Formats: sequence, structure tokens, C-alpha cells
Amino acid sequence: MILPIFLYCSNLTISIPDSQNSNIEKLQHHALKIINGRHGRITYPAIKAIKDKRCAIEVFKCLNRLAPNLFENYFCKQHHTKGTRGNIASLVVPPIRTEAARKTFYYRGTQIYKQLPKTLKQKQQF
Repeated sequence: MILPIFLYCSNLTISIPDSQNSNIEKLQHHALKIINGRHGRITYPAIKAIKDKRCAIEVFKCLNRLAPNLFENYFCKQHHTKGTRGNIASLVVPPIRTEAARKTFYYRGTQIYKQLPKTLKQKQQF
């Protein structure tokens, strides 16, 4: 019941400051403490990790035309004739001029996708 509230609009809140992320983590920890009592039987991954995973899934959907039509060409795969190791699975990193632009889903999604293992990037389906 609580987790959907923490993750509401996770792609929009993916780049909130670390201070606010730590507040959300404290709330999550407190909620788990209430649910578990004194004994920590239930554990859950950090909210930031879940948000990053959801962001990577959305980028995957955009790249494989599983997202709405609006996002079909949102991310661009990098194509060149050189036979480099990352040629198939790389994304074009958008040019960024401001700090506010670094906080967008477009930029953060590209950065998170770049960090994924090559085998995941080459998958066509889940």
C-alpha cells in the first residue's frame, strides 16, 4: 500500500536532490519498521534503486516501440560504421547546457541506460 505512494510519477521525480531522496528513504525505513515491529523480517530495495530500474524499463520501452507513439523517437541509438564494442547498444547522449536539463528524464534515462550491462541492452524482449 505504501510503495506506490513513494513511487508515484517516478520518472518525474528521478532527479530530486539527495536530501529529499534521503527523506524518502527515512520514511520508507520508518514504514517498514511499523510493518515489521521490532524484528526486521521484511526488507525492500532503496527507493532510488527502484526509480532507476523503472527509468531503465521506460527507456527500453521507448527504444523498442513499446511506449506510446509520443515517445517512439524520444531516445536515439548511436549508429556508426566503426566496429566498436558498444556500437549496437549505445544511446546518443543529448547535449546539455544547464543543470536543470541534467535533471530531466531524457538525460537521466540516457545515463542510467548507459550503465546497464551490454547483455541487457541487446535484449529485444523481457
